[in-house]
Amino acid sequence: MALMLWYAISPWFGGTAATAGLLAAFVDYVGRLFTPVRELSGKISILQRAASAADKIAGLLLCDERVPFGDRPLPEAPGEVAFEGVSFAYGDGPDVLRDITLAIRPGEVVALVGRTGSGKTTIGKLLVRMYAGYRGTIRVDGVPLDEVDQAALRRRIAVVQQDVVLFGGTVRGDLTLGADISDARLREALDLAQASDVVERLGGLDGRVVQGGRNLSVGEAQLLSFARVLARDAPLVILDEATASVDSLTEARIQAATAALFAQRTVLVVAHRLSTITHADRIVLLDQGRILEQGTHQALLARGGAYAALFEAQFTHGDAVANGASAESGRAG
Repeated sequence: MALMLWYAISPWFGGTAATAGLLAAFVDYVGRLFTPVRELSGKISILQRAASAADKIAGLLLCDERVPFGDRPLPEAPGEVAFEGVSFAYGDGPDVLRDITLAIRPGEVVALVGRTGSGKTTIGKLLVRMYAGYRGTIRVDGVPLDEVDQAALRRRIAVVQQDVVLFGGTVRGDLTLGADISDARLREALDLAQASDVVERLGGLDGRVVQGGRNLSVGEAQLLSFARVLARDAPLVILDEATASVDSLTEARIQAATAALFAQRTVLVVAHRLSTITHADRIVLLDQGRILEQGTHQALLARGGAYAALFEAQFTHGDAVANGASAESGRAG
């Protein structure tokens, strides 16, 4: 561009100096010439990203995502679980569980703790058979998990997750999920979950729930998810970080609401907040996919091992955060 402008205005090349209007028109036309070239290069980049995304979508659609189930029914038992030498990896990655052997007795509350990536949530996912391909054996009430009928397993296990899924419709529909549960049973479950006031605010069991629970707070949605589990007869319950996103007051309500649940069912708790599982019958500490320690809260603290160090670190950090918040509040005041 600079060379062409120099040529146009320089008398050294024997030409007539260009006028200002001609120069303006020339610069404008050159700019218009390069604009589509730049846009074309941008579109090529977009097309390359789209082609890469299309390959990933095609691979996902061609993937056989079905998890095989058996056809054996489960006996009428209170919910016994056994992991026998279980190892598991996601795809071709490294093992996230390594030789897990764990027996959960009927009516026992077992808490899985450990740092992020230790394999806590994976154990729960394998138990509800979200994934197959593990090595070893998982048994539910004495029946190998890969031989269990799908409907029987779904009836036997109830799950409360950190991210609550609520559907648009009535409160009754979100609590029953199509199951035949009486209104009296639903109200009893709401009372146990301390969620009756939430439902009354919505207009009772026929009150409306916005898709995704957008007309509820995180804590209120979690209380409804607990009521949903309490209304069912599932003898085995998995609580996967169920109180990780709620405030301390709501967490206290949830702990009070699940006291009866813990007394009646087998419960597997996946927790980051160690304060929520101190009363568990047994605490299992995982580290890099292996069971490092297990025992009661007091026994593990007395041992002074990895669990005691994790517990101390978490509560020391919590105290520091609380003290910092108090200092900020004092300065603001």
